[in-house]
Amino acid sequence: MISRWLLPVVLAFAVGGCASTTPVDPRDETLSVVFGYFDMKDAPSSLDWVALRQYGGKDEKDTYSLPAKDGLFYHVGVEPGSYQVDTFGSNGGFFSNPVRYNYGGKGRNATAIRITKPGVYFLGAHRYVSHPGKGFFSADKFEMQPASAPGEKELLQRLLKQLETDGDLKDYARQRQMVKQRLGQR
Repeated sequence: MISRWLLPVVLAFAVGGCASTTPVDPRDETLSVVFGYFDMKDAPSSLDWVALRQYGGKDEKDTYSLPAKDGLFYHVGVEPGSYQVDTFGSNGGFFSNPVRYNYGGKGRNATAIRITKPGVYFLGAHRYVSHPGKGFFSADKFEMQPASAPGEKELLQRLLKQLETDGDLKDYARQRQMVKQRLGQR
């Protein structure tokens, strides 16, 4: 009986969350594709999203929300500027709460990029490393370290497959072409 009303409520939240993102004009030749990878095997949660924030950004329009799947995260319409990962996390689930991590670092961090012209920009591959807290009541800490695998070429191949098979991305021929071109350079 509970499941009769629970599914529509969950679907309403999911659709509402997707609808809140600003659509990208697939023909806008000033926009870039940005992608990266987080290995979350040692994290207490999964990775569902990454927030890419512009340096010195003062309001919400300066932040891009990047969906994540199996560690790969990307956005197909980032404007020129200087960016880095600010936060990332999990949406939670039926038996877990949402989790939000601060990437950290004073000033620029290892994901920092500067987009000067349209193209494909790699934020790198990083892995979550846990550091247990000292004592029963102290919080655990973590750091993000460079990951040796997967490499940029493998992630470009995964990104291209995502752009080719996801029906929501069918209009992004320009972005697919840019990824193919970058893949040819690797």
